[in-house]
Amino acid sequence: MASLYNIPNSTVLVCGASSGTGCAVAEALLTKKRQYNLTIKVGLRSRAKASEWERRGAEVVIFDFADKPSIVQALQGVDRLWLTAPNPAAGELPFERVRLAMNVIDAARLVESVKFVLLGSVPAAEQQQALFQKEFYFLEEHLKQSGLSYAILRMAIFVENLLAAQDALRQGQLPLPLGIRGAYCPVAQSDIGEMASTILANPAPHHGSVYTITGPTTLSGNQMAQEISTALGKQVRYVDAPSKAVYDLFERQVGMPHWQVGGLLELYDNFQQKPQLVSNDFQLVTGHAQTPLPHRIMQLRHAGMLRV
Repeated sequence: MASLYNIPNSTVLVCGASSGTGCAVAEALLTKKRQYNLTIKVGLRSRAKASEWERRGAEVVIFDFADKPSIVQALQGVDRLWLTAPNPAAGELPFERVRLAMNVIDAARLVESVKFVLLGSVPAAEQQQALFQKEFYFLEEHLKQSGLSYAILRMAIFVENLLAAQDALRQGQLPLPLGIRGAYCPVAQSDIGEMASTILANPAPHHGSVYTITGPTTLSGNQMAQEISTALGKQVRYVDAPSKAVYDLFERQVGMPHWQVGGLLELYDNFQQKPQLVSNDFQLVTGHAQTPLPHRIMQLRHAGMLRV
């Protein structure tokens, strides 16, 4: 199997590089470009952000997840790719984003150059208890049955989700629907990029592996507020947010579909019943520890993404 990856001047395509994890993976790959002699391609739906990526040394390919011929064209000459389900558009229903990602897997089967797919998924997808687990289990199984070489990276809830609560943070409040006992391990998208890029730079040791990436610590709402207070240099108090407030925050202000917000609430409900445990897979793959929450909060503030 290792011989499949001994390809000079390997080309990696990052699907959905305009935002979120795709952007983080592409950024991390660009830092490894010379060391591993990689060509980095970023897949975008339009050329709106193309010049920015081109200035940074990436090649840009335009394709639509719903248009399989455009995907096949984008995959020409690509031997490794990062894929996760795209963010749902307004009006889309559950599983539609999964079917769009499946189009990429199906297209990859038609392109001889493609040797490896790294799929972004969610923790414990095989349990199929929550909506997101059901969605991504369906996608994971489609990849496993495709005949393509693969690895799976299951991602915890992002630290960056807290950016939606900037108005509340400015008022010294951290609204989360965690109750008293709920706790989880928020992960920095930059860590996802680092782990994914490490795997994509040298896929051979990871063939068939299923990893979970979390933050370095399981945090309750109060503990999270304390760590954010330390990072911001101001007092922030945890507030147990009712479901209506969460819908208002993510549906009205962020633009998430109603069902996707419901899926998030389902995860938080699960964390109240059973706090999430830390995974050490990030250290296993990269050789170093995950980014602590206060450090990531300071990074986001320095980058101007968190204006508190």
